[in-house]
Amino acid sequence: MPVAREGWGHFPPVLREGLQAAYGHPLVAWELLDSDEGLEDLLAAANLSDPEVTSACRDALRKLRDTGAGAKRQAYFRQCTLMRCPRLPGSSDELRIMQDCFQDISSVVGQVQKNRRRSHLGMSLQAGIDDPEQLEQKERGRWQHVLAGYIEEADLPVMELIRSSETPSQVWSRIFGSRRAKTLRNRAKTWKGFHLWLTLVKRTSWPQSVLDVTDYLEHRIAEGCGVSVPRDVLSSLSLLENVGRIAGDGRLGSDPTLNDMAKAMGEELERGAPPKKPAKLCTVAMLISMELLVIDDEAAPFMRILAWVGLLMHWGTLRTDDVQWLDVCRMVFTDNGLTLVLRRSKTTGPGKKAREVPVFILRTLSLSGHDWLRVGLELFQQPAFYWERPYFVAAPTKDYSGCVRKFLKPEQLSLHLRGLYTHLLGPRFDGSVWKADDFYLVPVDVQSFWSGHSARHWLPSWGTALGVPKCDLDYLGRWQAGAHQSMEYVVKAREVVYRVQKRVNEALCLGHESVSELELFEDLKRYCADRGVSSLRGVTGHQIWRRSDAGHLALLTRFPLLIATLAVDDRAEAALVAGSEPVSNQEGRFWYSISRRTGFRRLHLTNGCGVLPWSVHEAVFVASVEEAKADAWCKICQRKIAEEGGSASSSSGSSSSTATEESEGAAEEGNLQDGPPSFE
Repeated sequence: MPVAREGWGHFPPVLREGLQAAYGHPLVAWELLDSDEGLEDLLAAANLSDPEVTSACRDALRKLRDTGAGAKRQAYFRQCTLMRCPRLPGSSDELRIMQDCFQDISSVVGQVQKNRRRSHLGMSLQAGIDDPEQLEQKERGRWQHVLAGYIEEADLPVMELIRSSETPSQVWSRIFGSRRAKTLRNRAKTWKGFHLWLTLVKRTSWPQSVLDVTDYLEHRIAEGCGVSVPRDVLSSLSLLENVGRIAGDGRLGSDPTLNDMAKAMGEELERGAPPKKPAKLCTVAMLISMELLVIDDEAAPFMRILAWVGLLMHWGTLRTDDVQWLDVCRMVFTDNGLTLVLRRSKTTGPGKKAREVPVFILRTLSLSGHDWLRVGLELFQQPAFYWERPYFVAAPTKDYSGCVRKFLKPEQLSLHLRGLYTHLLGPRFDGSVWKADDFYLVPVDVQSFWSGHSARHWLPSWGTALGVPKCDLDYLGRWQAGAHQSMEYVVKAREVVYRVQKRVNEALCLGHESVSELELFEDLKRYCADRGVSSLRGVTGHQIWRRSDAGHLALLTRFPLLIATLAVDDRAEAALVAGSEPVSNQEGRFWYSISRRTGFRRLHLTNGCGVLPWSVHEAVFVASVEEAKADAWCKICQRKIAEEGGSASSSSGSSSSTATEESEGAAEEGNLQDGPPSFE
């Protein structure tokens, strides 16, 4: 029965003892109560001698039957009675009874609601936490707690350290190091299955020998598992052994026999696994359409922002996760290009060798002939889209006219970018610049052909096709960030990235023997055919290439399509940093940096060293040394002035000498150091 069966508590106290002795179980008494004959049987079983008490109990039982749990039983009883009747045309009285029955059931039975389960991250986002740092820390704490449970159950050696600590909770939060929340999550989920198998099969919570691990892997292979399962199990085992402080001889994760067996299992799984499918590149036509969408004043503002962000991802070699870690308050736009600061990524960030790395976008990059970089930045810095926040792209409003103050997860940003592809109009060349045509470039059924990593692979793939050396390609994705000192990397990276971006842009516009998208078009044709989309609608719009006189495929436009209106001057650091004090517009021969922590002023010669104004907390340009009132000279800039033969004025020279003495004194007394933010 769907209704709850009650116990003896609802019956009058004077009847309970007799009814319990007669029937034993309350369900029997409730069944008898449903009918008048059964009600009299209950009174007889109670052996009541007083007629007045019997009459009062009869009234109480009738009331109990008509209200509360008894009413539920009566409604259910009438429902069952009606359902047993033949489904033949009945009288109006029968219909009225059925209606009354339905109303009774509706008033008694509560509405069933679906239990919508959400992850801890989803609940945190719904709660209004818009700081990705806080979300990351909360997720790290959650998975640290899960892994700590496995360590505590196995009673690993680290438990002795934790038990003797005065602050065990702090020790638990720090023994996992600087590992990311996603890393801890993957290790915990992998170990969960292994731990369950150990408990049920081996009757233990920790593997006692290499055979315990290999037996589990054989079990998973027999069931059918992915190629990465052996590697993931060993990674989880190594993590728990490192954190658990297991001695070297007792570590199974470093056992050569186990590692060789895991490699053999992985090779065996790879033989029957489908080939790896790298992310498909966006076509050049899609990038041109994105540029046209950025400058389209009639399009939805947030859709234009998405197109601008998509272009930044392609030319800046960014993941969707990288985009949200860009510092929105430290963007610098000059005649050279746009410089952004990536606060963290998979390989950089707090606790890593490279803490912050820059992202460079060349000023003259354009495939359509329109200034998409400047237009998009101006739109992004409007009040509806810009405010000081710890992430780059905020969640859009329903009509895409603005943003709400809410963090947009990288997964959601990736979905928005896929939706952007379906709003791109096909490009059409009118002889000088590209314009938007009247057809959509990407059908809705084809948008999933591209993934979130398509943008990150675009520039390195074209650079490889054009013969760019690998040492230069490593700078595109910031893979060399940890291999150099911070200033060496920043100075060289900008030069290399600008050179590669310019080379790819030139090859696409003027033509090159390696420029071709034929393989990409063939893959797109097969994908369209599998989904019932004609190649005319899904592929033809992307085929915008023409042949040059040399027989090479090209857009056949002039290069550069976009010529900066201002003279390219490396000293012109017109910082577009909203929400902070702008750099002085009167840029002179000197500038000084101001330390965030101590306020220490260090004087620099413009373009005299590798320290750039955009990379420090605050930079102020001055025309003379006296105007700067600095605390110390930059030693490299001072040496450069000396090599030039003291070209500065005599007053500047005397001030330099004085400043140098002050610098030495400051270094001896407080060892004050200033400079750009560390990219280590």
